Amino acid sequence: MRFVETPVFTAALRRHMDDETYRGLQLALLLRPAQGPIIPGGGGLRKLRWGAQGRGKRGGVRLIYHWDGEVTRFICCISTRRMSRAT
Repeated sequence: MRFVETPVFTAALRRHMDDETYRGLQLALLLRPAQGPIIPGGGGLRKLRWGAQGRGKRGGVRLIYHWDGEVTRFICCISTRRMSRAT
């Protein structure tokens, strides 16, 4: 499988994830590529929450990606981190 990153994804990735965390995410996608639910009306885009080390899923990143079961590549579009809520 091949991972293709958009420039927006690559820039966000550097802000939100270290290399080890990203490798873990890639491995998880390789093992279970359809794990993220499909976004309704998104043309096959999937969303996934991935836990940052020591923060869990709620403090981790949100990933938007496309995987077509017939093609051996992932297109990684967007990576964001949840903003903390005011208390």
